[in-house]
Amino acid sequence: MEAVVLLAGKGVRIRPFIGNLPKPLVRIVDRPLVDYVFKRLLECGIRRIIIVVGYAGNLVINHVNSLAKNLDLDIEIVKQEKLLGTGDALKLVHDFIEDDFFLTIYGDLYFDNTVLKRLLSAFRRNRSMYMVIVRKLDVSQYGLVRLKNSQVREIVEKP
Repeated sequence: MEAVVLLAGKGVRIRPFIGNLPKPLVRIVDRPLVDYVFKRLLECGIRRIIIVVGYAGNLVINHVNSLAKNLDLDIEIVKQEKLLGTGDALKLVHDFIEDDFFLTIYGDLYFDNTVLKRLLSAFRRNRSMYMVIVRKLDVSQYGLVRLKNSQVREIVEKP
């Protein structure tokens, strides 16, 4: 299995706290946030990663290339010139995806490794598509996923 890691966004809401630094490169404890994402993927046996970069792309590319070399990962880089969202990013990577199934993950998330392991375990058992979502009272700064009988019916970006 391979992963698509989305690293293109500007991080507008956090900009006052991080300046011009791309959100995936913000340090959490001792290393950039994206390092944790790559580590989690590696722990799950995913070695081929397609990244989508946009805002401050060269900074992100330089860091990811160094990280990939140290971790012996196979990295493909796709540039999203116009930041048109997740759907557009996935259209851009279409020709780079080699497997029938792949994992898409935002590169600016911090999560416990059990989340990804449980998700991949469920996928490997059932060969079905899965999505991890988090319940929030105020979704105006995030996104809204409408479900019906545990099936995704609609995704609304920052309603």
